Amino acid sequence: MVDELRKILDELQQVEKVIDEINELANSMRRALLDMAYAEAEKRKQAVLEEMRAWQSRLYDEEVSKAEEAAREIQAKGVYEVEKVRRRAEQVKTQAEELVRKTILGIRG
Repeated sequence: MVDELRKILDELQQVEKVIDEINELANSMRRALLDMAYAEAEKRKQAVLEEMRAWQSRLYDEEVSKAEEAAREIQAKGVYEVEKVRRRAEQVKTQAEELVRKTILGIRG
């Protein structure tokens, strides 16, 4: 009976060793899976960051383009307004010269 108990105890110890090996293997596999998951998450994070930077760059370029277009429109309008004022000044100058001439002739006459 003692021999049978020793035999059972030996078998249980061997089973315990196998279970320990399985646990070690499972822990090793878990660490490997976590490392792989971390690496994959890092890759995806970098891809998202690159996409975000590209999107931000496109958005910035669009905004700069809109601002440049608005500046060109303002400049064109300014040039038009300056020309309008210049033409009006020429008209007023001509009218003023005519008025001065009439005034001088009126004084002489």
